[in-house]
Amino acid sequence: MTQPTLFDPCENKHGGNAESEAAFERATKTAQVRREQILRLLDDRGTYGATAKEAAQCLGVELHALSGRFTELKASYQIVVTNQRRDGSRVCVHRRWAE
Repeated sequence: MTQPTLFDPCENKHGGNAESEAAFERATKTAQVRREQILRLLDDRGTYGATAKEAAQCLGVELHALSGRFTELKASYQIVVTNQRRDGSRVCVHRRWAE
């Protein structure tokens, strides 16, 4: 499975500040774990899928901790956005379950 390449979106702003670079490195490691958790969750839920809000609730984290990972997984075609909505949010499924 190919993971998206991460880049520091704030690099130009912090200009290579050592603390900012260290924070980005920590976030990069966490991001990989979060992507794997999301993929497992969506695979387990089959065609029912989950919204990002539902996934955050299931994983016990805040939505902001997952929303970027959902974007990365969509961009890499590992998850697919369906036409379904729940609680105002689009439902995503693991690509294995996409119709």
